Amino acid sequence: MCEYSLWRIKRILKEIYNCELRLNIKSQSYKANRYRKCKLYDLVNIDTGEIIETGVTIKAFNKVFKEEGIPLYDKKSKSKNKW
Repeated sequence: MCEYSLWRIKRILKEIYNCELRLNIKSQSYKANRYRKCKLYDLVNIDTGEIIETGVTIKAFNKVFKEEGIPLYDKKSKSKNKW
């Protein structure tokens, strides 16, 4: 199963939703941040700095973007399997 890269997720959030990701380092278990799937992020509005959602995983973004029909790759994506 193909997933959106972290960089692609960041671009989507910035371009479409005017938001950014911030790593949530609070209340996570020991060594949790060593593994991508265990990382939790806060979704923050760029203009106001307001936290919109807290404790979101990359897997959740993959699911939502796929349901919204957002393309997996864009012009800035560096993948051999773009099409």
